[in-house]
Amino acid sequence: MGGDKKGSEDRGLDLMLLFAPQAPEKPDDPDLVPLSEARAKEQPSPVAIAVMRHFGTEPFVPITMWAVWLCIAGFVAIQLGTYALTGDSFFGTITGGVVESLRLSTGVPMTWHMMTGSAMWTLGFVQIMLKNLRHGSLAWVHRLSGVMLLLLWFFVVGPTAAWLSLHVGVGNAGAQWAMMIFAVVGMDSTSWASYYMMRGLIVIRRRARGSASIDLHSRLMRMGLTLTMLILFQRPLQFIGICIRFFLQLLSYVFPTDSWLARGLQGFVHHALDHNVILSVTTMHPQALLFFVFDGPRSEIALILVGINPQDYDEMVEAFGSAEPYLLEKLFWRLRYLLFFLLRYHVTNGFTVDPVHKP
Repeated sequence: MGGDKKGSEDRGLDLMLLFAPQAPEKPDDPDLVPLSEARAKEQPSPVAIAVMRHFGTEPFVPITMWAVWLCIAGFVAIQLGTYALTGDSFFGTITGGVVESLRLSTGVPMTWHMMTGSAMWTLGFVQIMLKNLRHGSLAWVHRLSGVMLLLLWFFVVGPTAAWLSLHVGVGNAGAQWAMMIFAVVGMDSTSWASYYMMRGLIVIRRRARGSASIDLHSRLMRMGLTLTMLILFQRPLQFIGICIRFFLQLLSYVFPTDSWLARGLQGFVHHALDHNVILSVTTMHPQALLFFVFDGPRSEIALILVGINPQDYDEMVEAFGSAEPYLLEKLFWRLRYLLFFLLRYHVTNGFTVDPVHKP
């Protein structure tokens, strides 16, 4: 009976393993020891030391996590509450339907993204914070919520995030280059989150190291889910930018209409503080920090944040499928910005077309 239950669990997502590289065995020949073990003897860089001092030995502090989830609950409540009252998103409402409005041509995928993203974060709360559901008679709740979370991300939330990033509008100012940066940043954070969640799925399906695999799975999934929450840092900055725009617009009315000061303020508001430009500039914090992690999740800082020890050969192999990156993997992470740039170039027909229009 127990064997049948275990077999049914293992058959659930085994198809995903067909697309994952098989973990090679640890080499016995000293000459074949990968470069990662040689790097272990090197001293960490000053940046890595600063990150370690900031985060400590545990990258995810329980007290901080409760504060984060409280912010998430507030954000979701504001979004869904605004939608119930106005039929539009919060920022779509306060910008007059200019930015991230459900009434734009991107409204349908935006609605799906908003609703399923809220559901995914709710499932993430169950996964991370309700630890009592991981064992005992209610363990099925933890497993089911994990499967539903991954399904939502890979089939709805992730694809709509990528699509909306590439199809973001350029606004009244025609800010093609500013929104190109937004598109690249959005695609980048989506790629990072997808990678960590995929690796977390593979690790938990194989469980090559027993309880150590479960711990690694937890860290990978937390990192992936955290990368979907970078919007929590961006939204307050965007709101502040909108408030500054509103204040300067009111200030321009104080001066005579034909004065240079009024014209200067109006020009600054309509160009530098265009709603789409505000969206792009505020999105670069903190997502744009990923630009400086050229080697992707195998970079030193990324390993520290996830808590992966580069000296542990078995953990490196289990986390990434190999101790050293494959050629295609290395090429993707190092050339991803060029790829995202070309995709945006195609969507905008050479930066000449606004992908978004009002109905």
